[in-house]
Amino acid sequence: MKAGAPGFARRVIADETCAVHQSLHQHPWISRLTLSSLEMQDYRTLLAAYYQFFSLIEQARQRNNAYDTLSVEDCLAALHADLVALDALPPASEGKLAFLDTKEKVLGSLYVMHGSGFGGRQMNRNIEQVLPDTPRSFFGKSTNPAVWRQLNLELDIISTDREALEDLIVASKQTFARFGEFITCYCERFGRT
Repeated sequence: MKAGAPGFARRVIADETCAVHQSLHQHPWISRLTLSSLEMQDYRTLLAAYYQFFSLIEQARQRNNAYDTLSVEDCLAALHADLVALDALPPASEGKLAFLDTKEKVLGSLYVMHGSGFGGRQMNRNIEQVLPDTPRSFFGKSTNPAVWRQLNLELDIISTDREALEDLIVASKQTFARFGEFITCYCERFGRT
């Protein structure tokens, strides 16, 4: 497969980010969403942390005036609905993800965030079994197929520019890593250990 071919960029990014992506499957907080011992307090804390991080991604997208059709506002709305229902809405997110300073880097982060919906379906099955009466607007929704197709089209367009593709790869890796770090910091500060 060569640059510009459909799916090339997605394949390269997936290969290059595999290790950091897989590390999140064993993350001490995120992995709780897959355990039969998941408790409501942990679920609330994790939802709040996800909300904060998705907010930072959306702020970076807006700051860079990038990819309006790939916004994560639908994810934020679902997280907001769950948090309001649980009376656990956190304050507005502070700070910014400084590494997301170009449209290409923002696209790399959007790849990670929209792609997370695929793993969210597995988490949702566990949450539904363990906490059957809890709201699951966020984990219950899957990645929007139209948005995923559009994201992949944008990746394919950029894949012919080696420098832009490298920015995508680096930003995707950083997004996976920062997401894990952010979840840890947030949950250690506001959750039970």
